[in-house]
Amino acid sequence: RSMDFDAGVVISASHNPFQDNGIKVFSGRGEKFDEAREAEIEALIHDQTFHVETNGDAVVDREDDLIASYMRHLREVLPDGSSLRGTRIAIDCANGATTTVAPRLFRELGFEVTVVGGEPDGRNINLHCGSTHPEKLSALVASDGYKLGIAFDGDGDRAILIDHAGKIVDGD
Repeated sequence: RSMDFDAGVVISASHNPFQDNGIKVFSGRGEKFDEAREAEIEALIHDQTFHVETNGDAVVDREDDLIASYMRHLREVLPDGSSLRGTRIAIDCANGATTTVAPRLFRELGFEVTVVGGEPDGRNINLHCGSTHPEKLSALVASDGYKLGIAFDGDGDRAILIDHAGKIVDGD
């Protein structure tokens, strides 16, 4: 929306294993398409007669600064957390989308951050980690004295929190 794109596409397994990867399409307003629009897109994908003309070279503009722009947005919408600077937190990025932003964001906000589930390889998204498997993070938080644990799912649209004692707080 802020960069005037016509649409956006996310490829993700969300909170599932990588075999369940799928696509989410967003409008130029930054909103997920409704079910009717998704059905139209699915029909195009399944239509064997649909094709894209290949006359000449396809030009794809590359936006190299999308993460920096997203990080600025996140810092703008988050409340002032200066009183929490230096707080030790552990985050589980589920080997997914948040690995590119969450550790950096929390460090820039002044937290002392330990990351688990932060090495995606295309097949380990949500594999024994993240919001669907927060037990490892819970044990780490309790044993190493972290103030908070945050376990994201693969595409980062949900989180399970862990309190300082290792208790899982499921707000789903």
